[in-house]
Amino acid sequence: MHLTTITSLLLSLYLASATPMAITERTPGPDDTSPNLLARRPCYEGGKTWGDNASDAIAKVSVWCNGGGGGGNGNYGPYAERRGCFNARYGNNRYNFKILNDGNQSHNLSPAVCEELLWEHIYNCRHGGWGKPVAQWESTSDVNEGRC
Repeated sequence: MHLTTITSLLLSLYLASATPMAITERTPGPDDTSPNLLARRPCYEGGKTWGDNASDAIAKVSVWCNGGGGGGNGNYGPYAERRGCFNARYGNNRYNFKILNDGNQSHNLSPAVCEELLWEHIYNCRHGGWGKPVAQWESTSDVNEGRC
């Protein structure tokens, strides 16, 4: 199976079993070492849900993190922030992505880490979410009504 097929399948299973949630947080375990597992990720508790647009949002994260739509990857100066906005495939909706270097030194963000930071909010939060998984990076993935 291709990674895209597996990702879509896992996301479909998650969304099929999802129920409305309050703000939730994920506490890392002792073996968690990747950036997306080091966070306590709060989820938005209301608003639009990813719904049928979840797999499209995941694809748009990949586009943005690999330089499309302004690009989320690359060098970030101290306290630099980048935002991306993509129109959703279904409905009158959009995806808003944000990455912030919340430190006083420049850092380089690879496409892989960019994707990992933003995908976490899509996979684990029905309405999107935000978090600060590692010392310098703060990230947000959100689905909203309206177009970019």
